[in-house]
Amino acid sequence: MMLKVFPEYENLFSNVFLTSSRHLLTHAVTAQEFANFDLGELTALLSAASRGRFDQEKAEAIQTVVRQSIGIHFMADSVRIQMRCLLEQLDLLEAQRQEVDSMLEQLCNCHNILPLFQASAWLPVLPSSAKYAM
Repeated sequence: MMLKVFPEYENLFSNVFLTSSRHLLTHAVTAQEFANFDLGELTALLSAASRGRFDQEKAEAIQTVVRQSIGIHFMADSVRIQMRCLLEQLDLLEAQRQEVDSMLEQLCNCHNILPLFQASAWLPVLPSSAKYAM
């Protein structure tokens, strides 16, 4: 879906599902929305989401890419809704995985056995081809 409104986004992060990328996508989806960010505001968002890993240099790189984007603007509303739903689904799946891991740990502790697995090992890793599928 992002390929339609901001196709260059996938090249900005090693994985679009990183916490910092996902946090950024809760604030903007289209190239135009990213272009509306003030450099200081974008830097602050990135820095907070990445715990200081990304700084003004990354924000400037994003703004450079945004200025050259070939994204389609008329689909922005539907893509924004789809992205919001996708991010909420990912958050829910992560919460459920943590809950299952906790229950497995409690079960193993109750029976004095070492946990040999975690629910996170069962969940499929999102392949790069599924980055923008919807």
